[in-house]
Amino acid sequence: MAQGASEHTLGELEPARLDSALARLREAQRLWEDVRAVPRDPQWRERRGTLGTAIHMDLAGMLLDHPESRPAAERTRRAFDTLQGYKARTLLERRLGPDAFATGAAVAEPPVTLARLQREVLQPGELLLDYYLGEHGSLLFAVTDSSCRAVMLPPTRALRGLVGLFHELVAASPPAAGGPPADHRPAARRLGQVLLEPCAAELAGAARVLVAADGLLNRVPFELLPPPGGRTGPSGPSAN
Repeated sequence: MAQGASEHTLGELEPARLDSALARLREAQRLWEDVRAVPRDPQWRERRGTLGTAIHMDLAGMLLDHPESRPAAERTRRAFDTLQGYKARTLLERRLGPDAFATGAAVAEPPVTLARLQREVLQPGELLLDYYLGEHGSLLFAVTDSSCRAVMLPPTRALRGLVGLFHELVAASPPAAGGPPADHRPAARRLGQVLLEPCAAELAGAARVLVAADGLLNRVPFELLPPPGGRTGPSGPSAN
């Protein structure tokens, strides 16, 4: 089961309560998006961003699982499109500044939907790894021109130590004469197991891999992570 912040309770809720929870998250999403003014105070802006991430990650987690009567591919598409809309809004805010939406200066382009991405962007043999980090669980969408699969990853707090150690070893200064070099390979293998192993099947058939990182994953040089099973492909992951 795909999980958001409500991972421990979704399975215990009756369908009617799931519908109610989904409706409340939809309303929270609408209210978050309707507030056009972005706080100028950095701390309040950060809190608003944290709240927005929690709302949209919970909503995406519920859309992946509910309603069960809908095909899994349709549920995955709805979750992907929801998070793409959130990403497009937050990126625009960061680029234009806190006053752009309040003054009407911001003109948001329609977010890239899964259908448009597969129809107009991705070529045969290309694989997009689209990451979203959350406090209670993270999501990875493995997208090709004809398929999309969502898998759960550990929450941000669990990834922070792995990424920090790997980044520290990769960025280490050259050792002093006669000293042993810092070996980042064990940390790279562990991080690769977490970030790449869940999509091993898609990676095995990919000629080119594109990575849309999120948060602290923007510090990860994905091309240094060994592919699942130690295979070497025609083109390693490249940050997008």
